[in-house]
Amino acid sequence: MTNTKFLVRVNRSGTRAPEYVQRIDRTPIQTTTNRKLALAMGRYTAEDAVKIGLINRSAAPEKLREDTMALAGKIAAKPYATVRTGKHAFYQQLEMPLEAAYAYAAQVMTENMLHAEANEGIGAFLEKREPKWPV
Repeated sequence: MTNTKFLVRVNRSGTRAPEYVQRIDRTPIQTTTNRKLALAMGRYTAEDAVKIGLINRSAAPEKLREDTMALAGKIAAKPYATVRTGKHAFYQQLEMPLEAAYAYAAQVMTENMLHAEANEGIGAFLEKREPKWPV
């Protein structure tokens, strides 16, 4: 992993760095770290990138495919509509003020509870079994 580097660049076409960074993560500590990263625009090792929250995880080059396929398998095992809705909602709320983002997320979660996937997921959890997602 030590031979892997990450480069942070900020799109400066009309977006100031602090605003761009706040869209990455709303938590104060992570926002501060991301602001420093964006302003420094430096190079980081994979270990440093994980440590400062730039990436979630890293893999050694010889394990990259195996780790990537394991993560893809976990995502693929989830209901497609739920993953799609969750990703869409996540990116939509990033552009909203915090109060509006909470209201939007609550609305999306409430609507999701009406889907068959939610019923199966809750049922599987309560019955302590693996879910059988509807197709």
